[in-house]
Amino acid sequence: MADDTIQAGVTEVGEFLAAIATAVPGKTRTELIRLLSHSVAAPTPQEVRQARLGLLAEMVKTGWMPGVNDYEAERKNRLNKQEEWPGSSSLVDYYGTWASAVEAAFDIAFSITPKRSKARERQAWPNVIYSRPDVLEALERCSEKVGQPITQWQYMELRRVERKLAIELGLPDPRLPQLNVIKRNFGGWDQAISKMEWS
Repeated sequence: MADDTIQAGVTEVGEFLAAIATAVPGKTRTELIRLLSHSVAAPTPQEVRQARLGLLAEMVKTGWMPGVNDYEAERKNRLNKQEEWPGSSSLVDYYGTWASAVEAAFDIAFSITPKRSKARERQAWPNVIYSRPDVLEALERCSEKVGQPITQWQYMELRRVERKLAIELGLPDPRLPQLNVIKRNFGGWDQAISKMEWS
């Protein structure tokens, strides 16, 4: 009997359900069928992440961190090719910040698991001195990526993700100064942001 079951492709669970199906009341049977159908058809968490972040993962895989405007332009281009991807605002709503969305896409693109991520050795770039124009240029670039004047918290997230991407791809230092460097050059975060040219 067991060999016949394996050959027919029926599992023990299937046999059990078939045996009790006649004893289950009609409404319960209908609900059971609906639940089983859903559990079989429901996408895995990985499939859901891929459907949400697939386009962004493709863009990150090229070796640069796209900003919201870059993403929206590529999304519009893909829409013309009958591909639908969530908007950047949906990704920010779901992940909290643009940098966090890019980091999640980065993890998909490079198959990084939390365990592997912790095990990676951190590449140290040589220390560089940042002038005031260097700091302002970095803040303006980052603001461009998030589509608005960047907040201190967004900057820290973005800096961490950009450096992670550069390390993974063996790219040079993305030249994003630490917060203490920004404060040393301008006296504080708000003072630095007020000097930034943003339109």
